[in-house]
Amino acid sequence: LASIIYIYLATVTKAITFGGFLGDITDGLQGVLESFMGHLLAGGVFCLLAGQPLTVLGCTGPVLIFEKILVEFCDNYGIYYLTLRLWIGLWSALFCIIIVAVDGSAIVRYFTRF
Repeated sequence: LASIIYIYLATVTKAITFGGFLGDITDGLQGVLESFMGHLLAGGVFCLLAGQPLTVLGCTGPVLIFEKILVEFCDNYGIYYLTLRLWIGLWSALFCIIIVAVDGSAIVRYFTRF
């Protein structure tokens, strides 16, 4: 029970902290509530399907840097940020499904000694 509460609090504090920064970076297009929803969906699916219920998921510093660069790119080229963000998510999901379907993780043995 203690480990579950610890992971819950670690996830909530990350969602609040990085969600606030994300709200500042994206001019309010994404924020704390969206971070909570992302943690809920991704964490719930990951816990149910991956068999690792106590894994901390969420936004980190490199993700914030990526989002800042993406917002600046969208502003410079007149692209709506959330539309581009949706397409990035769909492409990422497609590549993940393809990697899983062809057992792409088996290729890792050629890159490491493990």
